[in-house]
Amino acid sequence: SGEDILVDRLSLALSDGIVDMQDVVVESEILIQGGNSVSLSCTLSDNATVDISSEVIDMVISNQFSGEITMQSEFISIQGQETCQDLSRSNSDQTYECGTSSAIVDLNGSETVALELRANVQASPAQSPSPSGTMDAADPTPSRSPQPPSSSESAPPPVPTQSSSRVASQTPTPAPLASSSPAISSSSTQTASTTASMAASTTASMAASTTASATASTTASTTASATASVTFDTNGEIFCNGTTTHLRLGSESGTLGCRNYASNALVTWTIISPTTLHIGFELFELEDCCVDFMTDVLRIYDGEDDSAPLIGTFDKINKPDPISASSNSLHFVFTSNENDERPGFIVSWDTEPFQADAICDSNSMKKQPQNALMNAVMPIKLAQIQARKDLGIHTVAKQSLSLTPCVNNLAGEYPCDNIDLQSFVSLNELGSQEAGNDIWGWTDSTTGKEYALMACEDGTSFIDISDPQGPLVLAFLPTETATSIWRDVKVYQDHAFVVSEAREHGMQILDLSILRSLTGNSVQQLSSDAVYSFSFGSTHNVVINEDSGFAYLVGTATCNGGLHIVDISDPLSPKCAGCFFQDGYTHDAQCVMYNGPDSTYVGSEICFCFNEDTLTIVDVSDKRNIIEVGRQSYNGVGYTHQGWLVEGMGYLLMNDEFDEVNGSTGGPNGGANTRTLIWDVRDLSNPSKVNEYISTNIAIDHNLYVKDNLVYESNYCDGLRVLEFDDTVNPPQLQEIAFFDVDPQCASTVFQGAWSSYPFFESGSIVVSSIERGLFVLR
Repeated sequence: SGEDILVDRLSLALSDGIVDMQDVVVESEILIQGGNSVSLSCTLSDNATVDISSEVIDMVISNQFSGEITMQSEFISIQGQETCQDLSRSNSDQTYECGTSSAIVDLNGSETVALELRANVQASPAQSPSPSGTMDAADPTPSRSPQPPSSSESAPPPVPTQSSSRVASQTPTPAPLASSSPAISSSSTQTASTTASMAASTTASMAASTTASATASTTASTTASATASVTFDTNGEIFCNGTTTHLRLGSESGTLGCRNYASNALVTWTIISPTTLHIGFELFELEDCCVDFMTDVLRIYDGEDDSAPLIGTFDKINKPDPISASSNSLHFVFTSNENDERPGFIVSWDTEPFQADAICDSNSMKKQPQNALMNAVMPIKLAQIQARKDLGIHTVAKQSLSLTPCVNNLAGEYPCDNIDLQSFVSLNELGSQEAGNDIWGWTDSTTGKEYALMACEDGTSFIDISDPQGPLVLAFLPTETATSIWRDVKVYQDHAFVVSEAREHGMQILDLSILRSLTGNSVQQLSSDAVYSFSFGSTHNVVINEDSGFAYLVGTATCNGGLHIVDISDPLSPKCAGCFFQDGYTHDAQCVMYNGPDSTYVGSEICFCFNEDTLTIVDVSDKRNIIEVGRQSYNGVGYTHQGWLVEGMGYLLMNDEFDEVNGSTGGPNGGANTRTLIWDVRDLSNPSKVNEYISTNIAIDHNLYVKDNLVYESNYCDGLRVLEFDDTVNPPQLQEIAFFDVDPQCASTVFQGAWSSYPFFESGSIVVSSIERGLFVLR
């Protein structure tokens, strides 16, 4: 009829018409458009034919993108028959032609013309901000990327984001034991190639295949209609990019949404499931600023398009309850206004209903971490430890020691300043046959006695240090499965919670009241009172907010490696409570009931997450609707490891485990001196690094904790370092006032020496775990 027929992303005009590929998004700033490129001539008879012209695709780069695109085609087919191979660029920069063509196809009386273009589209951006999340000072808020550093800092290297995956640009290889470890880079390159049929997909490196079918119309009586389908790898996520996206999705389950969406967005999805369709919301935070008719809004229709009945209009921060379609399809339309971007929304769909409190059954809870930087960090540590084991120096047999004051900067063989050695307990006396790692403390709520809980590769040791000069090793809890150099322990309501990177370890729970009856005459072998597993296998760390009764497991095989939240209010009956997966792998965190200077969040439960290359702050008050509040990277990022708030919650101190290894601290000795980062978090939505302290010594920093205005850092080869925090000056500063070196033979950027400390005992005792030697009780 000479009029265009819209087929999702391709319009066909029968008789001398055009293929008009409008609104096809390859990347968020790229649109492919066409014109006068394919003509179809159809007579709906038994001998109908379709003729494809030699000019196949005319590409026009929109003014949103200043780079170049190229395309190579496998073939073009009509009615399933290949009609064009070797699609190649013609003399024109924007026109592609068939190399080999058999253009005439017999329709065999069919009224449907199905045309398929299978091609590989590659985009090469010029100066345009990249949707990969690479940091660009000219674009302070790219999707899923941190804001640029303040003007006083040099721009950091590109930081991998959730959409592009956190992945090192080059997999590090272990260095010789005696030298510094190799650098690990957090920069990444996101490929922009997309294998697409009928144009492209909204996510780079996602394969798509589109078959467009158009029913020919005649001037007599045939009604024009069109259908199209898009098949994606729905094991992954589908998030909107840019301001215009159209998708048709077909699978039993998946995840879609808009994260940090752009202004003036128009995004539509249609989900078609094999059976009845159900959805549940895992995140919902749209703009909450305006009158209803001007705000950002998501509309959901009970069918395949917006002519279906409207189920609801959802806006602001009112998270919808789970929704069930009346059949097998739902249509989503999301629009945003000109105001600020917000965290957005995430929807999971399935063929089984979602319950309002069943977030732990969601697709995101089952999501395993992909391309975490931790995958490159772990082999480096393992290789160094294996090298020490091969040399027979991974554990060092030492005699236990009693009180040894620090005199002339030595406590026995150990360098020190202003810290005395109260006692030392060797690894073999702790009940372990392997090396040590993490440590925590417990003060018995009934007796007031103080205990050290020291994690080892093969289990956890429990030591009564009420008499710090005469510690008693009471018991040992063996690993739940295998040994691992990573084990972590925390305490809540007189119960210990132990996690490990050991395979299928789960979270061990032990009622610590059993220690009250033990005398220390022998080391009692214990077993767990309960184990929480929830199919997460191993766990890198456990974070407990003792004021809320929630544990936050990080680095699991769930929640994309992010916060796996567990209700431990009844310690022996832990229950899954929620999941924060949106910012990828979390290495460590501190979760608090917030009472700091940002009045917006006073009374909320806030987690400060250390997410490999960013400080990410999230509001976890509503476990069904966790909201990302702020996110920022920093200059010289190596591997964002751990941190702690200072008193008053206005500032936060952070360690980076690989900036010294990479030599990216900006300090002396090629950037190998220990660096401690000082963050201003008085505005939770806009955290900023305002200063840093660089030690005079070469070492990797690991865990740090703050008590009053003192910072207790465990810096591997450099031992325990005590810094004084001073925020009476601007910017705040740190100054070292004491130290105790638990490994006198080590002075380089390798992973040996002090793993961690616990400085929170009311008595003033400080316990430090040495990887190779054992437990130090200091004061």
